[in-house]
Amino acid sequence: RLTLSPHIPPDWQRFELRNLKVGNTTFALHYRKAGDEIVLEVERDGREEYLFEFSPAISRRSTVVAVELNDRPLPFRLETHATDQHVLVRFPIYGGPSTLKIHLRDDFGLVVPARLPPLVASSQSLKVVSESWSPSLSEAEFEVSGLSGRRYPIEIYGSARIAGINGAELSAPEIRPRVLLVTIPKGDPERYQRHKFTIRFAPAPGK
Repeated sequence: RLTLSPHIPPDWQRFELRNLKVGNTTFALHYRKAGDEIVLEVERDGREEYLFEFSPAISRRSTVVAVELNDRPLPFRLETHATDQHVLVRFPIYGGPSTLKIHLRDDFGLVVPARLPPLVASSQSLKVVSESWSPSLSEAEFEVSGLSGRRYPIEIYGSARIAGINGAELSAPEIRPRVLLVTIPKGDPERYQRHKFTIRFAPAPGK
C-alpha cells in the first residue's frame, strides 16, 4: 500500500515526486491543480500490484462534486477535521499510468507570506494563531499575530464567493489572486499583537 496525505499550500499549482521506491517498484507522482480541479497522475515501473491511497486536505468550505479515475467515477469518503477535510480515495495500481481527478466547488484557501528575517534579526512575518468555522460553514474566523501597527497582505485562492469581511479589507477584488489586507492594532512596537478577522461567504452558484 502506498499512502499520500498532503497538506498543499493553495498557491501551489503543481509538484512532482520521482524515484519513489516501494519494494521493487518505482513510482512517479505528478500533481497539479487548476481552478477547482485537482489532478494526480501516477506512473510506476514494476510488476507488483499496489493499493494507492490518496487523501489531500481541502478547505472546510469546499464541496467535492465528483472523483474520477481514468475518466470513470470513483467512490470517495470525506474525513472532516476542525480546520480542514480530507478527500479519501483508494484504487489499485497494477497496469499503466493512472489519472485521478477531484472536482471541487467553492474552494477556498489563504496564503500568508513567510519571509525569513535577516541574520540575527527578529521575525516580522504574520502568524496564524487559530482558525474556526461556523456550523453552517458560512463564516470563518481567523486569529493572527503580527507587529504592532503593521499592515499585512494575505492572498485568497479558490472560487469561494465572499459576502463580507470584518476586521480586514479586500484589496482590488477583481484581481486574482484576491488580496486581504490585515492591519494589526497599535501597541508596543517591539511586541507581537493579536488580531481577529472574519470572512463571510456567499452561497455557491447552484445552491
